[in-house]
Amino acid sequence: MVEITAEFLAKSLEEAASTFDDGELAYTALTSKVELPLRDRLAWRLHTTLPDLTIAREWRRTDLAVLHKESRPVALLEAKALYTFDIATVERANVKKYTTRVKNDLLKSLTLLAGQPAAVYALVLATHPLDPPPVLDGVIKYRSAMQAALNRSPADEILNGAQTVMKQSLEPLGPTLHGFLDAGKAFDTRVVISYWIVGPVDPKLLDGIPVPTS
Repeated sequence: MVEITAEFLAKSLEEAASTFDDGELAYTALTSKVELPLRDRLAWRLHTTLPDLTIAREWRRTDLAVLHKESRPVALLEAKALYTFDIATVERANVKKYTTRVKNDLLKSLTLLAGQPAAVYALVLATHPLDPPPVLDGVIKYRSAMQAALNRSPADEILNGAQTVMKQSLEPLGPTLHGFLDAGKAFDTRVVISYWIVGPVDPKLLDGIPVPTS
């Protein structure tokens, strides 16, 4: 049986992202948060590559679950999506907010397992426009915030800042693997999606929150 490691999940995520049509992922990321479309494509990828396991979406309110045939968990994954302007500097209010949300997601999964020996992961996705998005009223989500960030700093500086901030924020929660998805181009705007996979998580690392122990 394939071990569900962070590396395996990252490889599967990148393969899943490559199945979008040209520009489709950029369009999706610019017009709405991208965690559900990528979660769904990742679930299908795992379904087709792990025939001896069951892949579930929204299993007991978990974004993605890898299960034995008898529905015993092998791995649980919760996804969160944001934008690099949210986390470009450590002073941004959303840094603490999203880190807390990820931590709470991990806690929820550990509580659901109630000591069962399964791996727990969090997937964090950050949409990053490489070009200023056009003015399209009500079409590009958070366009004004994207433009404001690009007015303050170059795109590469925002991306590098987001990487540094998330590394510092997520690593205390567990082992953290980082990578990029090339989302292509939509509305004349090139987009990349920075991702982090946190886990497998040791309950003891979630300091200050009561978690179940095996």
